Amino acid sequence: MDADYPKNGVLIPRRFTDKALVLLYGSVGSLTAKQIAGAIEYANVSQFRQKVLKPAHKVDLLDFDSKTDAVNISPVGMRYVEKNIPLTV
Repeated sequence: MDADYPKNGVLIPRRFTDKALVLLYGSVGSLTAKQIAGAIEYANVSQFRQKVLKPAHKVDLLDFDSKTDAVNISPVGMRYVEKNIPLTV
């Protein structure tokens, strides 16, 4: 499970896949892997592609084109966000 570690060392469980999907859900058009990794503060873009985007692409949550680095949310990913991720604060 992916997690964020704030400065106080307390573990806050959050999946980077979910963060990427929420960002894509609210975006018009595609984003690049670098844009998404930067926005969700994933430090290593190469690992982000391997550990987050490619597995999510494999289960059809998003469309990732490794040649152009473009990422789009899929209809399956949209349904996943709507059913599983609270979008209100």
